[in-house]
Amino acid sequence: PSETLTRVNKDPSTIKTLYCMECVLSSELIYNKEDIIPIPKLLEEYVKSQTNASKISDSVPDFLQKAMGQKEELYTRISHRTEELKLKAQNAFGELETAVLKEI
Repeated sequence: PSETLTRVNKDPSTIKTLYCMECVLSSELIYNKEDIIPIPKLLEEYVKSQTNASKISDSVPDFLQKAMGQKEELYTRISHRTEELKLKAQNAFGELETAVLKEI
């Protein structure tokens, strides 16, 4: 308890995530020692992942960026078209049902 926390568990599903050096050495509560890393290393990995994420978003093609900017409009158009096709299918089924009933 008096030890300084120096390590962190990268696995978010574990119950205990912060460790002092004494806890790391005792290893009773550590599930996977490879997931226990120094806190500064976790921060470095986080910064690197955020940098990579921004590079990924910078490399997204223009047409996809434009589409994402218009997602509400696209959603509305897709919903409208889906309803049109649903109505068309219902009408076709109704006509088929009528034709079958005439033959019976």
